[in-house]
Amino acid sequence: MLKDPAEAEDAAQEVYLMLLRKGHSFQGHAQVSTWLYRVTTNVCLNRMRSSKRTKAREDDDDVLDWHAAPARNPMESAHEKAQLQAVLELMDPLNQQIFMCRYLDGLGQEEIAEVCQTSRKTVGKRLQQIRALLEEKLQRDQAEQQAAMSAEGGAA
Repeated sequence: MLKDPAEAEDAAQEVYLMLLRKGHSFQGHAQVSTWLYRVTTNVCLNRMRSSKRTKAREDDDDVLDWHAAPARNPMESAHEKAQLQAVLELMDPLNQQIFMCRYLDGLGQEEIAEVCQTSRKTVGKRLQQIRALLEEKLQRDQAEQQAAMSAEGGAA
């Protein structure tokens, strides 16, 4: 999420310190894991916001380190990361967070609502928006692929 392993380590330390200082404020309205996830997400989002304010992105082609997974084929993995980055860039911050909670972390709508501090109804509506956006992008990508294949066929 932070695109930098060192930054992620710093964020993890910040989360631990915050939990030590403010752990007593946990009220038990949600599961501990949900509360911990929310604290961690907020720390990461705050770090991302502050870094956006202080410096412009140096390389828009970077892919998200948090999506790094052992790859069967490195080229395939790089392509998937680039596709994920392109999709995330089409979304506002709340939709990005909902997308990651649902599709990368496998959380349900109620859990997402707790993590994002919004209603389950809002999460449902945002998931519909995300699905529509993904469908539109898929159709656009398929049309571009077909056009490229047609152009190659005409040139051959």
